[in-house]
Amino acid sequence: MRQTSFGKTDIAASVLGLGCSCLGGNLQKGDRQQAMRTLQAALEAGINFYDTADSYGQGQSERLLGQAFKAQRDRVIFATKAGYQLSSAGSVLAKAKPLLKPLVRVLKARQGGSLDKARGSMLRQDFSKPYLVKSVEGSLQRLQTDYLDIFQLHSPPTEVLRQGDVFETLADLKQQGKIRYYGVSCETLTDAHLCFNYAGLSVLQVEISLLSQDGIQDLLSMAQEQGIAIVARQPFASGRLFRSSDQPAEQAVLEHYQRLAQQWDRPLAHLALQFVAQLEGVSVVIAGANTPAHLADNVHALQGESLTPEQMTQLTQTQPASLS
Repeated sequence: MRQTSFGKTDIAASVLGLGCSCLGGNLQKGDRQQAMRTLQAALEAGINFYDTADSYGQGQSERLLGQAFKAQRDRVIFATKAGYQLSSAGSVLAKAKPLLKPLVRVLKARQGGSLDKARGSMLRQDFSKPYLVKSVEGSLQRLQTDYLDIFQLHSPPTEVLRQGDVFETLADLKQQGKIRYYGVSCETLTDAHLCFNYAGLSVLQVEISLLSQDGIQDLLSMAQEQGIAIVARQPFASGRLFRSSDQPAEQAVLEHYQRLAQQWDRPLAHLALQFVAQLEGVSVVIAGANTPAHLADNVHALQGESLTPEQMTQLTQTQPASLS
């Protein structure tokens, strides 16, 4: 797996990172074993960048990573996040999750997005110094390490970024040696641009996909000028690339991408992953994988023939407005 420079840091990161939110569910024995096999397969494939958070599975994702790589710590990059915690109601439901899991599957199928909204109401955010310090200590224990390679604020509100006090806390944690580098996992490009105002920041995580290109080129250019690494998440647009859209303009774009994938003789998923990974200024693109087979397909996508400059230009110019 090809490695890239990571902004102005001394990190050499694999261009493909493993998104580990899927590892944070309520794992039974068989699921846990499969998760461990997937992590080991990722390392063997040359993937050294592992994106997680303390909130994924109430810490389960970090525990699995710590267990999987405790004897190979020097070969991996732990990039974790903090800022979310379960509300009181969420904590109660988390404890009951093993009993509720079959019911959740039925409700999700029937209610769709309403279940996601309910889940969101069970989370609250805290970016105070005491909470972040406590979160870092917890992550260190679960990951079985004495330092975090990358620590990110997990989708902080715009007002938190405007105030900027939180970056003093991050700088203190770095000075103490508990984190090597810090950054922000941003919900919007506006939030990402606010982060450029703070010295010491080394990484920004943002959503980038074939369907999420607006403003990305400007952000990538600014990040390169300041030596800030960009981690791209959701390269498959949360699955929207593979579903029909009820918006005519977006549906036209989806069909166009499908035709290009056929014309260029590669699966649409491979095309999507290659596009994000080849954008100048992107250091790492993170994609989740539930099984070694799923992981192998993602790895294969980036080991295939690269997209030509002409193909990249064609994909960049394809936007809903241009096909509406």
